[in-house]
Amino acid sequence: MTSSVLDILDPSENGSNSDTLIRYILIGTITAGVAILLALVMGLLITNVFSRDMALPFMVMAIAAISISLLAFQFLRRNNLIAAMRIYSYSMVFILTIAALYYGGAGSPLLVAYLAPISIMGLLATDMDNGAISIWAAVCFFALLVLQPTGLRPISGEVVFVMLVVLGITIGLLASITASVRRSLKAALEESHARAEKIMADTERMIEKGVQQMELGSELSAAASELQATSQQQASGAAEQASAVSQVSTTVEELGATARQIAQTAEHVAQAAQQTLEHLSSGQTAVDETIQSMERIRVRMQDISVRVLGLGERSQQIGEIIDLIDDISDETHLLALNAAIEAAGAGEHGRRFSVVAAEVKNLANRTLQAAKEVKDVIAEIRQATNSAVLAAEEGGKEVAIGSELTYRAGQVMDTILMMAERTAQSAAEIGMATAQQQSASEQVVEAMREIAEVARQTASGARQMAESSAMLAAIADRLLGVAQGQQYEH
Repeated sequence: MTSSVLDILDPSENGSNSDTLIRYILIGTITAGVAILLALVMGLLITNVFSRDMALPFMVMAIAAISISLLAFQFLRRNNLIAAMRIYSYSMVFILTIAALYYGGAGSPLLVAYLAPISIMGLLATDMDNGAISIWAAVCFFALLVLQPTGLRPISGEVVFVMLVVLGITIGLLASITASVRRSLKAALEESHARAEKIMADTERMIEKGVQQMELGSELSAAASELQATSQQQASGAAEQASAVSQVSTTVEELGATARQIAQTAEHVAQAAQQTLEHLSSGQTAVDETIQSMERIRVRMQDISVRVLGLGERSQQIGEIIDLIDDISDETHLLALNAAIEAAGAGEHGRRFSVVAAEVKNLANRTLQAAKEVKDVIAEIRQATNSAVLAAEEGGKEVAIGSELTYRAGQVMDTILMMAERTAQSAAEIGMATAQQQSASEQVVEAMREIAEVARQTASGARQMAESSAMLAAIADRLLGVAQGQQYEH
């Protein structure tokens, strides 16, 4: 309720001058009504406390001042200082009028004579602009002229005073209405002038737009003609593009078939490379084992050579021993011969010694013969040993050569194995690349089919665009004719 009343009384809202005047009247009426209502209620409460002469003016002015202050404070909370000042001015005029009525009825005509013009001037001062100063001055002069004589004689009753006050308020309101009407007329004239200027400006803009529309129609007609020709060329080009795309699609499909064959061949190559790699791995293992065996043979041959050389040295030592035995046998034979000679010279006493010497001589001969045979055997052994040593050395050399060749063969096998691994890897990569190429070829085939479909749709759209361009050219011609007709009318 309070919010709706404040919205009505707030003169800062948008509205006409008559609405503003109604707001001002409502401000005074509502404020007076609130003050009178509160006066009646509070009068019943404080009549028993104060005398009648003192209670009524105190009650009216106090309660009215409180209600006015509260209402003005509400407008101040809405950040509308002007509305609050106007409410306060109207309300204070009302309080002065009530006080004048009361004291006038009580026999104070001089106070009434000066309070009534003040009330009227307050009403005029709060609601009139600079253009109504002359009216305000005339009303003040009239009020003083009429009411001043009454201060020299007593007033018979309160009716004359009330009529004078009402007359003053009425004159003030009429002056305010006159000023409001004048402002309304002025605003209406200004609004009419603004509307006329706006209409002229709109007319000028309409003419300019008509000229621009004509130029635009000409440009649109030329553009439509060019668009029609371009659309026809595009339709022809789209048809040729569709045919070319169809041929490319056939070629790409053949390329896809070739890619599938290449993929199969690459797969076979990869399998063969993998088998070759497995065989080479087995061969590499055999070569490694051969190298190890040759190394063991070489070591064994070196050991045999050492042992044969040792045997030769032992044979040499045995030969030396046999030579010593041979020398001993010769000396023994010589001693036996000397003993036989000595025995023969001894006669009968040396016969037994002669027999022993003969046996020693025979033993020496057999020893010499055995030593000779052993010497021959040792010579053969030494010759065989030398041959074995030479053979062992030759075998060692051959084993070394075989080991070197086997090592080189192992290196060659390593190289071949590495190349086979690379070949297998390359074959696998070729297979993967070929598979990707096959997939890409299939995607290209599918894309070319889609492109062919789009090309056919483009050709159809180009034909439709050509038809639309023809229609657009016709519309542009009609638009140009309408624009020219509008320009002639203006």
